[in-house]
This record gives sequence, structure tokens and C-alpha cells, in this order.
Amino acid sequence: MVDEMFSNMCKSSGLSDDQGVYVLKEVSLILGVSLSTVRRWSDSGTLRSWLLGPRKRVVAIQEIKRYLKEQTANVAN
Repeated sequence: MVDEMFSNMCKSSGLSDDQGVYVLKEVSLILGVSLSTVRRWSDSGTLRSWLLGPRKRVVAIQEIKRYLKEQTANVAN
């Protein structure tokens, strides 16, 4: 379910769903939230990211799917 949801979100944002990592701007497009929101989530640990180079933060595809799974579970409850 999460894999299909993620794939659909990527397609609707014009991004490939088979990248290993995504920069924060791409994550914001996939999740449909602002870049500031993704940065806040990253800073707080809600969405785990790491630095790739001196200033580029990236999020792994598995982390985005984990976040989506967590959010859908929260909605279901």
C-alpha cells in the first residue's frame, strides 16, 4: 500500500520513484508540503536525513516510505 502511494505521489510531482535518495526540495514535492516543513521535520528527527556534501541534505527512499506508513497508521487510528 505504501509503495503504491509513494509511486503515485512521485508521478504526480514529476519525479522518478526509483531514486535511492531525494534532496529536501524533492521530498517537499513528493509529500505536498513546503520546503520549510520538510526542513523542520528533518531538524526535529521526524524525517531522518543526512548531509551529502557541505550543504545538501538528503532523505532515503526507505525513510520517506517509513514516514508515509507512520502517517497512514495515525490516520487509521
